[in-house]
Amino acid sequence: MDNLHFTFAGFALLFVALAAIAIWSRKKALWRITALALVIAMLPLGYFAYLDLLAKPKPMRLEFRELGETEVISAVLKEDEAIYLWLNVADQPRFYELPWDDDTALELQTVMRDARRKGTGVGMRLQELVEGAFEDTEEIRAAQKFYALPYPAPPEKTARDRKSKMGNVALCRSWAVP
Repeated sequence: MDNLHFTFAGFALLFVALAAIAIWSRKKALWRITALALVIAMLPLGYFAYLDLLAKPKPMRLEFRELGETEVISAVLKEDEAIYLWLNVADQPRFYELPWDDDTALELQTVMRDARRKGTGVGMRLQELVEGAFEDTEEIRAAQKFYALPYPAPPEKTARDRKSKMGNVALCRSWAVP
C-alpha cells in the first residue's frame, strides 16, 4: 500500500478542484477549459493507480464479500510481517494478506504439512467476526480456520462400467488357466 494513499489523495484533490470549478464557473470559458484539463489529467492517474493495485494483495479486513469456505491455492508466511494467501474465490484466484499472528501461522503451516502428506489441498473457513482475544478490548478481528480438504469423491460407476470390468476379469482368468 505504498503509493495507494498518495494516489487517492491526488484523486481527491483533483475531484475537489473540479467540483469547485464546476460550481463557480457559470460564465467564464477559461474555468471550463481548466475543468476539462483536470479531467484529462485524472484519466492517466486512474489508469496507473489501477495497474498498481492489480499486483498488491488485498487486506482480508477490506474484503466485503462473504467468503465462507474457500480453497487455499498457495500461502507464503513472512514472519512478523504478514501471511499472504492465494484463495480460490468463485473459481478465480485472489491474492489476500492477513496480519501476522503466530497462532494462525502455526495452524496454517501444520495444516499445509498434513494436506501435503495426505495428497489433498488446504481449505479456509472465514468465520463471522468475533471479539478480540483480550477481555477488556473492543477489538474485532476475523477468526480463520484452516483445514485439510477431504479426498475427492470417486466418479460414479455405471452398470456398463461394472459389466466391462467383469468381462476383463473373466478374460484374464481364461488366459491364466492352462
